[in-house]
Amino acid sequence: MKSIFLIGDSISLYYHKYLKELLKDEVKYYRKGNEDEIESALNNPNNPYGANGGDSNLVFKYMNQMIDDNKKYDLILVNCGLHDIRIDRKSLKRQTDKLQYKINIENILRLGQKMSSRFIWINTTPIRDKIHNKRKEGYIRYNKDVIEYNKIADDVMRENNIEIIDLYNFTKSIQIKDAYSDHVHFKEEISKDQAKFIYDNIKKYL
Repeated sequence: MKSIFLIGDSISLYYHKYLKELLKDEVKYYRKGNEDEIESALNNPNNPYGANGGDSNLVFKYMNQMIDDNKKYDLILVNCGLHDIRIDRKSLKRQTDKLQYKINIENILRLGQKMSSRFIWINTTPIRDKIHNKRKEGYIRYNKDVIEYNKIADDVMRENNIEIIDLYNFTKSIQIKDAYSDHVHFKEEISKDQAKFIYDNIKKYL
């Protein structure tokens, strides 16, 4: 039976259980974090630790540890970007600048290819600026940055002939008026559709 490993931001925590269910009879499915850590992360999805992959710096660091532990999988699914585009309200500094993000993505790909013969990139989901930034606290995000950082990562993948699961445009195409459960995460029916979309894109490799 083949093995799959997933590392992604908090959006992936919401579609995780549906993807796990779709894959349960076909592959050995793993993701960053055990079930207790996943539950904890769902209760605090903005905390980039435990089951949450966080930004590209943290993903790179985690994957380095996986290399040290000699982890191997048939397929690796990776996403990061939503934390990278965060802007601090006080300093107005972005968490990861564009150049560093590109370097990180290149390094993440290099590590992923050491752990698996097949690496697939999942790009970052859309946000609605008015919903996200109406909060009085927390980080600021803009969808224009989602688009720009997606392009940076997508370009790296295309240059290396790596498959991209375009979760951004898929999610945008199915969004209902009240698609969000909070400032950035999606309601259950959207997360379920995202899981099915990912499954449909990877089932040919199972």
